Amino acid sequence: LRDACGVAPTSAERICRARDAHVSRGARARQSRMAATILLAEDQADIRDLIALNLRNAGYAATAVGDGAAALARQIEAPAELLILDLMMPDLDGFTVLERLRSDPATHDLPVVVLIAKDLTARERESLRRSAQQVVGKGDTGQGPLLDRLDRTIEHLLAPSGGGHAGRGRRE
Repeated sequence: LRDACGVAPTSAERICRARDAHVSRGARARQSRMAATILLAEDQADIRDLIALNLRNAGYAATAVGDGAAALARQIEAPAELLILDLMMPDLDGFTVLERLRSDPATHDLPVVVLIAKDLTARERESLRRSAQQVVGKGDTGQGPLLDRLDRTIEHLLAPSGGGHAGRGRRE
Protein backbone atom coordinates (compact mmCIF):
# COMPACT_ATOMS: atom_id res chain seq x y z
CA LEU A 1 0.00 0.00 0.00
CA ARG A 2 1.25 3.46 -0.87
CA ASP A 3 -0.10 6.88 0.02
CA ALA A 4 -1.07 9.58 -2.51
CA CYS A 5 2.60 10.49 -3.00
CA GLY A 6 3.61 6.88 -3.69
CA VAL A 7 5.32 6.41 -0.32
CA ALA A 8 4.83 3.11 1.49
CA PRO A 9 3.59 3.47 5.07
CA THR A 10 5.93 2.59 7.91
CA SER A 11 5.29 -0.39 10.15
CA ALA A 12 4.09 1.95 12.88
CA GLU A 13 1.58 3.56 10.52
CA ARG A 14 0.26 0.14 9.45
CA ILE A 15 -0.08 -0.92 13.08
CA CYS A 16 -1.93 2.31 13.93
CA ARG A 17 -4.33 1.83 11.01
CA ALA A 18 -5.04 -1.75 12.03
CA ARG A 19 -5.57 -0.65 15.64
CA ASP A 20 -7.93 2.14 14.55
CA ALA A 21 -9.93 -0.26 12.38
CA HIS A 22 -10.18 -2.72 15.29
CA VAL A 23 -11.27 0.01 17.73
CA SER A 24 -13.86 1.22 15.23
CA ARG A 25 -15.30 -2.32 14.84
CA GLY A 26 -15.42 -2.68 18.64
CA ALA A 27 -17.23 0.65 19.00
CA ARG A 28 -19.81 -0.42 16.39
CA ALA A 29 -20.35 -3.71 18.21
CA ARG A 30 -20.83 -1.88 21.53
CA GLN A 31 -23.28 0.53 19.88
CA SER A 32 -25.25 -2.39 18.43
CA ARG A 33 -25.37 -4.07 21.81
CA MET A 34 -26.46 -0.92 23.62
CA ALA A 35 -29.21 -0.39 21.06
CA ALA A 36 -30.43 -4.00 21.20
CA THR A 37 -33.25 -4.82 23.62
CA ILE A 38 -33.49 -8.44 24.68
CA LEU A 39 -36.26 -10.17 26.59
CA LEU A 40 -35.25 -13.29 28.54
CA ALA A 41 -37.91 -15.81 29.64
CA GLU A 42 -36.47 -18.43 32.02
CA ASP A 43 -38.23 -20.00 35.00
CA GLN A 44 -35.10 -21.06 36.90
CA ALA A 45 -34.01 -17.97 38.84
CA ASP A 46 -30.30 -18.88 39.02
CA ILE A 47 -30.04 -19.45 35.26
CA ARG A 48 -32.18 -16.38 34.52
CA ASP A 49 -29.97 -14.20 36.74
CA LEU A 50 -26.74 -15.57 35.22
CA ILE A 51 -27.85 -15.00 31.63
CA ALA A 52 -29.31 -11.56 32.37
CA LEU A 53 -26.10 -10.51 34.14
CA ASN A 54 -23.97 -11.74 31.21
CA LEU A 55 -26.16 -9.88 28.72
CA ARG A 56 -26.06 -6.64 30.69
CA ASN A 57 -22.30 -6.94 31.21
CA ALA A 58 -21.96 -7.31 27.44
CA GLY A 59 -23.89 -4.07 26.95
CA TYR A 60 -27.34 -5.34 26.00
CA ALA A 61 -30.53 -3.81 27.40
CA ALA A 62 -31.92 -7.01 28.91
CA THR A 63 -35.21 -7.59 30.73
CA ALA A 64 -35.85 -10.93 32.44
CA VAL A 65 -39.17 -12.60 33.25
CA GLY A 66 -39.91 -15.92 34.95
CA ASP A 67 -42.52 -17.54 32.71
CA GLY A 68 -44.06 -17.70 29.26
CA ALA A 69 -47.18 -15.67 30.09
CA ALA A 70 -45.02 -12.85 31.45
CA ALA A 71 -42.89 -12.98 28.30
CA LEU A 72 -45.93 -12.57 26.05
CA ALA A 73 -47.29 -9.73 28.18
CA ARG A 74 -43.93 -7.97 28.32
CA GLN A 75 -43.45 -8.26 24.56
CA ILE A 76 -46.80 -6.48 24.07
CA GLU A 77 -46.01 -3.77 26.68
CA ALA A 78 -42.41 -3.07 25.70
CA PRO A 79 -41.39 -4.93 22.53
CA ALA A 80 -37.90 -6.37 22.53
CA GLU A 81 -35.81 -6.88 19.41
CA LEU A 82 -34.93 -10.44 20.40
CA LEU A 83 -36.35 -13.04 22.78
CA ILE A 84 -34.31 -15.66 24.62
CA LEU A 85 -36.86 -18.32 25.51
CA ASP A 86 -36.54 -21.31 27.83
CA LEU A 87 -38.29 -24.25 26.25
CA MET A 88 -39.37 -26.08 29.40
CA MET A 89 -41.35 -23.78 31.71
CA PRO A 90 -44.42 -24.56 33.83
CA ASP A 91 -47.89 -23.44 32.72
CA LEU A 92 -46.95 -21.88 29.37
CA ASP A 93 -43.95 -23.67 27.83
CA GLY A 94 -41.66 -22.34 25.12
CA PHE A 95 -43.42 -24.24 22.34
CA THR A 96 -46.73 -22.55 23.24
CA VAL A 97 -45.08 -19.14 23.51
CA LEU A 98 -43.56 -19.63 20.04
CA GLU A 99 -46.92 -20.67 18.59
CA ARG A 100 -48.58 -17.56 19.99
CA LEU A 101 -45.78 -15.27 18.83
CA ARG A 102 -45.86 -16.68 15.31
CA SER A 103 -49.66 -16.44 15.07
CA ASP A 104 -49.70 -12.71 15.98
CA PRO A 105 -48.76 -10.33 13.15
CA ALA A 106 -47.15 -7.95 15.66
CA THR A 107 -44.71 -10.61 16.87
CA HIS A 108 -44.59 -13.00 13.92
CA ASP A 109 -41.06 -11.94 12.91
CA LEU A 110 -39.57 -11.54 16.39
CA PRO A 111 -36.20 -13.33 16.44
CA VAL A 112 -36.10 -16.05 19.11
CA VAL A 113 -33.18 -17.92 20.64
CA VAL A 114 -34.45 -21.04 22.41
CA LEU A 115 -32.73 -22.49 25.48
CA ILE A 116 -32.98 -26.25 25.92
CA ALA A 117 -32.04 -28.64 28.71
CA LYS A 118 -33.65 -31.80 27.34
CA ASP A 119 -33.32 -34.12 24.41
CA LEU A 120 -35.70 -33.14 21.65
CA THR A 121 -37.84 -35.44 19.57
CA ALA A 122 -37.62 -35.20 15.79
CA ARG A 123 -40.96 -33.39 15.76
CA GLU A 124 -39.78 -30.86 18.36
CA ARG A 125 -36.53 -30.24 16.45
CA GLU A 126 -38.52 -29.62 13.26
CA SER A 127 -40.87 -27.23 15.05
CA LEU A 128 -37.94 -25.24 16.41
CA ARG A 129 -36.18 -25.26 13.06
CA ARG A 130 -39.19 -23.48 11.57
CA SER A 131 -39.82 -21.02 14.41
CA ALA A 132 -36.51 -20.07 16.08
CA GLN A 133 -33.25 -18.52 14.90
CA GLN A 134 -31.03 -20.40 17.34
CA VAL A 135 -31.29 -23.33 19.71
CA VAL A 136 -28.76 -23.25 22.55
CA GLY A 137 -28.16 -25.85 25.26
CA LYS A 138 -28.34 -24.48 28.80
CA GLY A 139 -24.82 -25.77 29.34
CA ASP A 140 -23.76 -23.07 26.84
CA THR A 141 -25.23 -20.14 28.79
CA GLY A 142 -21.91 -18.66 29.94
CA GLN A 143 -20.35 -15.63 28.34
CA GLY A 144 -18.90 -17.60 25.44
CA PRO A 145 -21.25 -19.58 23.18
CA LEU A 146 -24.54 -17.87 24.05
CA LEU A 147 -23.19 -14.33 23.67
CA ASP A 148 -21.36 -15.30 20.45
CA ARG A 149 -24.62 -16.60 18.97
CA LEU A 150 -26.55 -13.54 20.16
CA ASP A 151 -23.93 -11.24 18.67
CA ARG A 152 -24.29 -12.92 15.26
CA THR A 153 -28.09 -12.79 15.43
CA ILE A 154 -28.14 -9.14 16.52
CA GLU A 155 -25.55 -8.15 13.93
CA HIS A 156 -27.81 -9.69 11.29
CA LEU A 157 -30.82 -7.88 12.77
CA LEU A 158 -29.12 -4.50 12.79
CA ALA A 159 -27.39 -4.83 9.43
CA PRO A 160 -28.73 -2.25 6.93
CA SER A 161 -29.59 -5.01 4.44
CA GLY A 162 -30.98 -7.24 7.20
CA GLY A 163 -34.47 -5.84 6.77
CA GLY A 164 -34.93 -5.45 10.50
CA HIS A 165 -35.37 -9.12 11.39
CA ALA A 166 -33.28 -12.24 11.24
CA GLY A 167 -34.69 -14.99 9.09
CA ARG A 168 -36.37 -17.77 11.04
CA GLY A 169 -34.79 -21.16 10.96
CA ARG A 170 -31.24 -19.87 10.47
CA ARG A 171 -28.53 -22.01 12.05
CA GLU A 172 -24.93 -21.09 12.70
